[in-house]
Amino acid sequence: MHRAILSLLILLAAAPLPAATYYVSPSGGGNLSGSDRSNCMTQAEAEDNDASPGDIFLYQPGDYAAMAPLSLGSSGSPITYKADPGTCGGMTAGWYEGSIEKVTGSTHAVTPKITFQSLGGDTPTSQYLVVEGFAVICTGSYGLQGGAIDLSAGSVADVTVKNCMCWGYVPATDPWFYDNEPTQHCISMYNSDAGRYKNLLFENVYGQFFSKGALCLGQVHANVLIKNCHFRDIYRWCVWFSAVPSSGTWDDFILDGLHLEKTITVCASQIALTDSVSQQGSPTNAQFYYVGSYPSGGNKYVTIEHDAQSTMRPISAFEDMGSSTWRVTVSTVFPWAIDVDDVCKFHDDTHTVAIGIHRPITVRNCRIHNTGGTGMIYSYGTSTTDIKIENNLLYAPGNQSNYSIDFSGYPVGDNLIIRNNTIASRRHQNYPANVRYRYGLALAASGRAGTNLRDTWSVTNNLVVGNFYIPGGRIYNNTMWCNWSSCIMDDVNDCTVYCDYTTPWDGTIFESTATTPYFVCGPDFDTTLVSGGAVNQNAAFKLVAGSPAIDAGSAVSGDYTSTDFEAQSRDATPDLGFDELDLGESTTYLLLRGGP
Repeated sequence: MHRAILSLLILLAAAPLPAATYYVSPSGGGNLSGSDRSNCMTQAEAEDNDASPGDIFLYQPGDYAAMAPLSLGSSGSPITYKADPGTCGGMTAGWYEGSIEKVTGSTHAVTPKITFQSLGGDTPTSQYLVVEGFAVICTGSYGLQGGAIDLSAGSVADVTVKNCMCWGYVPATDPWFYDNEPTQHCISMYNSDAGRYKNLLFENVYGQFFSKGALCLGQVHANVLIKNCHFRDIYRWCVWFSAVPSSGTWDDFILDGLHLEKTITVCASQIALTDSVSQQGSPTNAQFYYVGSYPSGGNKYVTIEHDAQSTMRPISAFEDMGSSTWRVTVSTVFPWAIDVDDVCKFHDDTHTVAIGIHRPITVRNCRIHNTGGTGMIYSYGTSTTDIKIENNLLYAPGNQSNYSIDFSGYPVGDNLIIRNNTIASRRHQNYPANVRYRYGLALAASGRAGTNLRDTWSVTNNLVVGNFYIPGGRIYNNTMWCNWSSCIMDDVNDCTVYCDYTTPWDGTIFESTATTPYFVCGPDFDTTLVSGGAVNQNAAFKLVAGSPAIDAGSAVSGDYTSTDFEAQSRDATPDLGFDELDLGESTTYLLLRGGP
């Protein structure tokens, strides 16, 4: 009997405690149980290594220290750190469509950083953690470190982050990315030596004001999904490899449903023209004159070197005054008067990308616009294999002289799939009357018979506005318009190509009033692109009844996606582009699939 009782006690002692829910607040007492909102435990107690698998920690509104959970959950029983939905505000309305204001600790659980520990080296230890609903506002000493959501310590596995809003550190001066560099990344998974990441999900994350990319990637990624996130106002790159991975493998790395917009397409070190101020303007801290040539590129920013000071400002007006004299006005005043002989340096708009590719990747159901001075989706890895780009809408690239999808500088390898995308390039600023659209899609820089041709390339069921260069591969059922320079396509099958290099083109085929319009574009498609500003729901680029793009796609297995951008099923005669027409659907974007 005694042995039986002793055995039972040993078993009970070894059995895990049942999962529990605890409440956390910044003012929680060290001796409180956390059993309810009036007895909250401290953040330190919640994030120590004493939690059990399945435990849930609900954070009350307030300002917290940087988060760094240490406990480990188990498969099927993760440990969850969550902003209390009963007391905390959730994702701000409109977070996926446009810019939103920072929240405060009076309504949300706010932290300056979320950090995950590195465990397991080359074989990451599963952590089984879920972090949800926090506002990450990088301030103070966290203004210049790593990522708002930081996995850069090394090896991280089995972690989920969702429904979080993140802002990089932003000083009061403008532009924020130049005078005082903000937090580098929204989500950092980069470690040059020990970066091993697997089984990660980042869903419904909003990121704004980051200086070296919204998403920075490392060496090895397996089963990583970035889903339904919105990144905007990003300096340099949205999705980026901090350095070309020298080793490691990639498997199932997916970007799904991202909204990427408004990267800063200038680079402080890249100067289009350097000259000297010849005359003060009015007011003297916002306007000046110089005598010389017009700088190349878009010239969106100017740096003034005044005495020992140097700072950059966005240009609001660039006016030709005659006799090689130019008047420049900035949108935000300098902190001092601009003097004669001050040095002025003009920056072009040919830098940064929305997605820089080095390794196998799937990019699907994304909306990308007003970004990418080098290109929206650009290859930086020679002979990268297994790239899939499908169901994306790309329009209004940051620079009119680069392709929206560009794999020409570093040609890609086998198993490239580009299908059911809608790509609308930017109208060239030097031809406003002729409405000339520049570059849309390029796959290889070598000659048509060069070594970069791949039998395994497949480019099917796309709608492209702009110049294109697609040598080799399986090219079926694409419709493309171009009225600039020459276009090259080899092995073209059942494609419709409109090219007119001499006649000014007014773009009326895109008007909603045209006989057979391809897109719903509002009253003026061209103005929508050139404005380069807010997302216009009336310019959703969705198909309308009677469009010749309907049922025009290749129905061969593998040539088309089973669902469209909004997760609507495609039928046996698929449409071209990212949208499959449903006569009952709205002509604006549907709400997020599976949003918070």
